[in-house]
Amino acid sequence: MENNRNFFITIALSVLILTLWQVFYMNPRVEQQREAARIEEQRQAEQKKAAEAANPGAAV
Repeated sequence: MENNRNFFITIALSVLILTLWQVFYMNPRVEQQREAARIEEQRQAEQKKAAEAANPGAAV
């Protein structure tokens, strides 16, 4: 019976550690990647607009 209790405590602690890892490490990393992708997308759109403004007849 003691062995089962230790096993369940180990499972609960493992789930807790994985949840905390996800919340405090992976979520901020994903948000940073999302923000970097959004900034890159904006930069590319601005470059495209600038190129079209410089050569209005070339983009057909």
